[in-house]
Amino acid sequence: MGGDEKMPPMAKFSREEIISAALEIVRERGIDAVTARELGARLNSSARPVFTVFENMEEVRKEVVKAAREVYRQYVEQGLAQELAFRGVGLAYIQFAIKEPKLFQLLYMGEQCEVSDITHVLAVIDENYE
Repeated sequence: MGGDEKMPPMAKFSREEIISAALEIVRERGIDAVTARELGARLNSSARPVFTVFENMEEVRKEVVKAAREVYRQYVEQGLAQELAFRGVGLAYIQFAIKEPKLFQLLYMGEQCEVSDITHVLAVIDENYE
């Protein structure tokens, strides 16, 4: 190896750490508050390490939406475990809206809003109502 070759910069923070910090920001102030500068501040760093892991902020936001969906999925799973799964899922949806208002807003009241695939939910509910 010659002395002129440059190694790519080492990531100071993992992808998961950055997504987790971004999710915290969304929970507190909404998706619009997720900026490179705000993420850097949350991680006690500059904004630069964010771009060592992600190409741009749009990529970060997409990952935050995925993480928010995972939080919601956990609520749904708890609802599905109820004796009356259909009722449990409905209550889980309401609990998610109450306990995670900014995540609910992100997933169901904004541009990210889309009809999610609920076939797995319906299959479980159907088993409970043979």
